[in-house]
Amino acid sequence: MTQWIPVLKGLATYIPGLYTVMARRKIARSGDAAYYYELWIKHLSLLWASGMRSMPKSMAEFGPGQSLGLGIAALLSGVGHYYALDVVLFESPDKSLAMLDAMIAMFHRRAGISRPHTPSFDQYLDANRFPSHILTDERLAESLAPERIALIRAALMQRADKHSTVSVQYIAPWHDNDALPNNSIDVIISHTVMEYVVDLDNIYKTCSGWLNVNGWMSHQIDFSSHDITHAWNGTWAYSNSAWKMVTGKRPYFLNRQPCSQHISVINQSGFDIRCAIQNKRTDGLSRHQLNRAWQSLSDDDIQCAGLFVQAQKRADATLNY
Repeated sequence: MTQWIPVLKGLATYIPGLYTVMARRKIARSGDAAYYYELWIKHLSLLWASGMRSMPKSMAEFGPGQSLGLGIAALLSGVGHYYALDVVLFESPDKSLAMLDAMIAMFHRRAGISRPHTPSFDQYLDANRFPSHILTDERLAESLAPERIALIRAALMQRADKHSTVSVQYIAPWHDNDALPNNSIDVIISHTVMEYVVDLDNIYKTCSGWLNVNGWMSHQIDFSSHDITHAWNGTWAYSNSAWKMVTGKRPYFLNRQPCSQHISVINQSGFDIRCAIQNKRTDGLSRHQLNRAWQSLSDDDIQCAGLFVQAQKRADATLNY
């Protein structure tokens, strides 16, 4: 019976108005300022450890949600131009401004990371668990200057001058590779988003096209079932036809692609992988419990519950879209 519960929930999305209510409840549970502040510290610190040596001038984020929290943290660190791309318009200006005020205080006091994110992550932080070697006093004095805070606030309220050194663009829904110009972005970030993208070939090639030469991308990918099934890797117990019923009418849903597929496509899309940290679990379904379509997965894929991957666009990449 438990395998039929996700199917019934998927079919329920065809009931008019029900999916909208379900989506709103999910949005309401989005993280607070501290959550996004820590996510940014994680991505930034590991990008530095992977070889990035200057604060990006421009950053794009896939799937920011309604608060733009990750982008706000980036702007307060010195990023100048932030592009938020989503498939559904979620952004709440009031929540973004509240997030801004809370994060300003965190950066002023150099708030440390309160919880571990990856094994041995402390080695990239100071004794207070803050990346002071990246966000130096000099850099923060510039990025947190009152006049620059005013520019960030105006940008979030969509009142910024088009020639401002700080800008925020929320693009939703975005459907094609022309959403941003080629060779225009320094870093692309996503956090638990790439597991929802249907066409991995297109999304990673799009990233390569948008990034400047030697630009970076940083993705946290969650291969768990997101509590859709009892077992963390229970999505692979369904056939393709059954999964279509689980998906229902949702505009986006888990693509079920394993870790190795992401790694392969990234390598083929003009990138050199600089960091690939896997979160392994052995408490999920075993191979014989998977649907026949997924039983050929490697042990590595079956046990990979998460991947934190960072890659740099190769200088000889010629992918333009």
